[in-house]
Amino acid sequence: VKLEFAGQAAVKSRNDATHTLSIDASGADKKGRGAAAAVLTAVLTQVPRGTKVDISLELEISGAAAQYGRGLVADVTAVLVQQTADSMQARLRAIAMGLDPNAVVGAQPASGLAIGFNAFMRALVRVFKRFFMPYVPVARR
Repeated sequence: VKLEFAGQAAVKSRNDATHTLSIDASGADKKGRGAAAAVLTAVLTQVPRGTKVDISLELEISGAAAQYGRGLVADVTAVLVQQTADSMQARLRAIAMGLDPNAVVGAQPASGLAIGFNAFMRALVRVFKRFFMPYVPVARR
């Protein structure tokens, strides 16, 4: 499965008082096989060791990407969000050490192999839990 999206993202709202940020993004597959639109909301909360960022994502997918089902889409999304968080942490550490964050961690293309492997591992864990662990219902919005 290879889909390559091009699009735009813009800050929809930012509230310094409540420490929230909302980003509106949309894009389409370069070969016309689908489109995606997302609204990402981040809420920052101070914790003893730094800042906790809670992210919620409203994602709409159409076309070829939509046929893969919720599980795969959720797994791939989780992998991309984790990669972004890891990159942000590395950049923030670089800034704290007085280094240029772009020299430490530059923009990297998403690795399809890494995303696929991580999504597969998440799916495997989900299946393992379903068959071998006690059932715990997941709250859905």
